[in-house]
Amino acid sequence: MGYIKKEKTDKAMAQEFRELMQKRGITDTEGYLVYLRTQKIQKRNASNERAVEAAREISIIEQMLEGKI
Repeated sequence: MGYIKKEKTDKAMAQEFRELMQKRGITDTEGYLVYLRTQKIQKRNASNERAVEAAREISIIEQMLEGKI
């Protein structure tokens, strides 16, 4: 059986961010959160681009299987 990833609550994720800032000695909380948000947006956009590319590849493979291209 595969591993089932448990969904974290918003509070649990926020606590992880706080612990990370404390562990790294970050005192500019707002600045760090703005930076972190930017990083997560970039990560999301890259993931979306990979998903679009994969969908296109699947479409091309299906067309090849059907003998269209």
